[in-house]
Amino acid sequence: MKLLRATLICLGLIPIGIGCYGLWNYYTADQLVAIGKWLVIGLALHDGVLIPLVLVGGALVWQAHRVFHAAVGRIVAGGLVVAGVISLLAAPAIIREGSSANPTLLTQHYGYNLLWALLIVAVVTIGGAVIAWLYSRKRRPVPPPVSGELGREVNVA
Repeated sequence: MKLLRATLICLGLIPIGIGCYGLWNYYTADQLVAIGKWLVIGLALHDGVLIPLVLVGGALVWQAHRVFHAAVGRIVAGGLVVAGVISLLAAPAIIREGSSANPTLLTQHYGYNLLWALLIVAVVTIGGAVIAWLYSRKRRPVPPPVSGELGREVNVA
């Protein structure tokens, strides 16, 4: 087990070393400071904004799971994951929109496109959750039979 752990640590340190070598040899000190600022700001945004949003979303999904059927909570959680991934993929295009030296790049309104995509995800998620909720209400569980005398089962309902 120790050999496996040491091997995995060494395999993980190799790409870290290659990355540090590339940073040190291909970037100036000013660029390294800018990269460091970007990493610190990214960490602060992750810990200060993204994690609280995910925790609140998780609490809301848990409440939906407790109030509605479990399938509703799963569908809502899936919709939130898809919306988060779409937002993360669109963020660089939205941030860089209009600031390109090449006017043929980033020619669309990515903010509006993101809103449309999130609206579609919301409609599909809500539709799926409503269908799952209606389906779960239709299939009411049958109460378990109560054991009678001599091991015979008696239905109380």
